[in-house]
Amino acid sequence: AERELLRVCGDSLSLHAEVLSFTRMAHRALKECGLGGKKFLDGGGRALCMALALDAVGSRLKVYSAARRQTAIAESLLSAIDELKSCCVSPEALERCAQNRSDSFGDKLMDISLIFSAYNAICAKSALDPSDRLGLLAENFHKSSFAGKRIFIDGFTDFTAQQRDIIAAMLRSGCAVTAGLLVDGVL
Repeated sequence: AERELLRVCGDSLSLHAEVLSFTRMAHRALKECGLGGKKFLDGGGRALCMALALDAVGSRLKVYSAARRQTAIAESLLSAIDELKSCCVSPEALERCAQNRSDSFGDKLMDISLIFSAYNAICAKSALDPSDRLGLLAENFHKSSFAGKRIFIDGFTDFTAQQRDIIAAMLRSGCAVTAGLLVDGVL
């Protein structure tokens, strides 16, 4: 995208614009806001936090009680937590959904809610989960040097809930936002 932008607009554009992903923008903005010094977990740290979370709530689990002994299940739970965070679904929301069901799916939702809460609590004591980075950007966007700037968004067919929250934060902070969206079958 950077090469294409420079090809179309010329070399002098690099003085006035840059191409950033949401994640790269989050790295920069969080550093500016004083959150860049916070440690983010790596893959091993995330796996350890998940193991600790599973140990903490293991006796209360109905569906995922074997997860403590099976690495593959713990990894899939981490993936599920990443997806839930990208969709801005909280452990409390899962718990409310679980309470409205009296079947095995409700048990599964309750287990995931318990694991998710325990995982967040353990991360809060050690380091930040990298899947929280975009949420932190949305919360702190107004403090960053990006606030009030012209922002162009291109190359997306859809947005995660976290990305939509960032776009909303951009608009609240006075950014002029222009988005070009990809749509199948439209020229």
